[in-house]
Amino acid sequence: MQTWSGDTTGTDPTITFTATVNKSITANFQLIPVLNSNLIRIEDTATSINGLCSYTGAISTNTGANNGRVINLTNSIGRTVNWKINVPSDGFYTLNWRYVNSSASNTYAMKLMIDTSIINSNLAFPRTTSSTTFSNTILSVFLNAGIHNIKLESITASATADIDWLEISGNRPTVANCSAVNAIFQIKCFLEGLYISNGIMKTTFIVTGK
Repeated sequence: MQTWSGDTTGTDPTITFTATVNKSITANFQLIPVLNSNLIRIEDTATSINGLCSYTGAISTNTGANNGRVINLTNSIGRTVNWKINVPSDGFYTLNWRYVNSSASNTYAMKLMIDTSIINSNLAFPRTTSSTTFSNTILSVFLNAGIHNIKLESITASATADIDWLEISGNRPTVANCSAVNAIFQIKCFLEGLYISNGIMKTTFIVTGK
């Protein structure tokens, strides 16, 4: 769920209200790239509702990126990119970052943390042959069922890899809302149905007050 509109607004996936009069509420959904049920991709243009929680840097243009954009971290130690995902069962999941890292003065590694644990303090992002030629860093990790925070962190003050996207594969992973512990939909009302408006999936609720 991306946003609420109509007689209520906001981005929290859970809303609570008292219907003292008739209300019309629309839930707007952003379509997430799902290549199959066992593979998801979080692009650099995703929002905090759709798994990209934060980054200390900027979105830069790059013609070699899948969508023409990359996350470009500030040149300083401790700069981070944070994602949040949900996995339904314990098991191994594969993390795959598409990146570019071409400058001779760059740092070719980053720290990877999952939740509060350091998984790799020197995860390699080897030098690429040009500023528009991308490569992939791939790592298999064991995750317990539930919501997890994934963080890449710069380990020097030099520039490091620009990130195009993060893919997660395994047993039916999904993106998670960065601001919510879970995304349980808690509203009881009449559902009119789903429809598409300007590329955004929507559904409208008609709530009758008493």
